[in-house]
Amino acid sequence: MSKLRTIFGAAVLLSTLLSQVGCVGTYGMDDLFAEGGVLGPQMEVEPSLEVVFPEVPEGGSVYTEVLIVSVGDMPLAVDSVTLEGADADLFVVPSLPLPLMLPAGGDMPVRVAFLPDAEGQFHAELVITTRNEEDLTLRRDVIGQACRDWDEDLVCDYGGPSFDSADTGW
Repeated sequence: MSKLRTIFGAAVLLSTLLSQVGCVGTYGMDDLFAEGGVLGPQMEVEPSLEVVFPEVPEGGSVYTEVLIVSVGDMPLAVDSVTLEGADADLFVVPSLPLPLMLPAGGDMPVRVAFLPDAEGQFHAELVITTRNEEDLTLRRDVIGQACRDWDEDLVCDYGGPSFDSADTGW
């Protein structure tokens, strides 16, 4: 919030100075801020609420992609993409060349894998941090479900979606 106040104050000062030196036209806040835009680097992650893996047999693997999107009007420097929580060791984010520099409007897909070693539902938290002026940190719940038994087509025994080794990408 203090950054916004500082920018707002600078915008008012600039507007006043421009009018005093006789610049043609009036300069309002709409002229100083991009229409509908946000100031500085901003980040969104898709999926926006939580990362839910399809059901997979224990000992199997499945992955999904999370999209990091730079939605601000300045480049975004992503410093870390990590997993936290009690079951974090059952989920994997491959090493990335950090920091990731995303231009304004750019995006970067990041693979997250689920590698269950037992039956059950498992939870972790995906944490993405930046090193911009206002450190941005986004957290998303990560949920994976593993079943114990499957037939030769790797179909979980209680109605989960089927997977074969080609689906996992690993």
